[in-house]
Amino acid sequence: MAYVINVSEVNMKRIIITFSILFLVIVLLLTIAFNIKKEESKNSEEKVKIVATLFPQYDFAKQIGGDLVDVSLLLPPGTDVHTYDPAPKDIVSINKSNVFLYTGPQMEPWAANISQNLNNSVKIVNVAEGIELFQEETQEHEHEDEHHHEKDPHIWLDINNAKIMAKNICEILCIMDNVNSYVYKKNAEEYIKKLNELDNSFEQTINNGKRNKIAFGDKFAYSYFVNRYKIDYISAYDGCSESAEPSISKIISIEKEIEKEKIPVIFYESLSEGKIAKSIASKTGIKALVFSSVHNVSSGELKNGTTYIDIMEKNRINLEEAIN
Repeated sequence: MAYVINVSEVNMKRIIITFSILFLVIVLLLTIAFNIKKEESKNSEEKVKIVATLFPQYDFAKQIGGDLVDVSLLLPPGTDVHTYDPAPKDIVSINKSNVFLYTGPQMEPWAANISQNLNNSVKIVNVAEGIELFQEETQEHEHEDEHHHEKDPHIWLDINNAKIMAKNICEILCIMDNVNSYVYKKNAEEYIKKLNELDNSFEQTINNGKRNKIAFGDKFAYSYFVNRYKIDYISAYDGCSESAEPSISKIISIEKEIEKEKIPVIFYESLSEGKIAKSIASKTGIKALVFSSVHNVSSGELKNGTTYIDIMEKNRINLEEAIN
């Protein structure tokens, strides 16, 4: 008996088999993609959620926690901490976190009130623990600033203090996520090595400088920095929280000293317009450059992943110009 092979029937079977295989491949790929997405979501939920008031502890937590933490900055980018007051949504954000990092009552006087309204599950950490605060120099003013400091809270401008802050953050992460404590300790160790290198760079820059006096024409938040490196300075302001502008006599005095000492640069804060510094620079024929207090960054810097070390390195470069 002869069999007649229908070519169209054979082709149809091949097409069906081919589409069946493609269908199975697509289903397999979708299943894999779904499982990956599910695993990523699971990992995200398992991350230690951290809210940091200011940029230094925000960045330190990111450097030490890496992919194991989810860190958010409470202070809006570009905002001066001295004019900031938390909104209800900020308290909600902190309540959803595992860890709340702040610098202490001197810098964030509102943190104590926030702490009273937080869930018991939120660990509240003063990253300044173990650091001795300097008494802030002040002048008498008719108007007191709402965020006036009795002690200078800008501790991170001394890199030795930054290392203590990093260690405090590492400690709480090890407590919150003991399973990954070895990762946090390793990251902290590597980060502190970078801070040591930064510290050495500042010392070398200062040792190679032609002068040891610098000028500030903005609110003064740098007592820890100048003390760390034994730098002499003149400043239009005595402290960082003064609401009154410096007197004309004070400005004239600084201008005379700049001309006498041949100081080539006057500094101002990165989030400031630097009006006083720029005015003095214009009158004395010198440069006005930024020396950041690093307490916050711009929205662009935050988006681009700018770090504490990045900003301090820019400070070092500007300092180098100021002492040569």
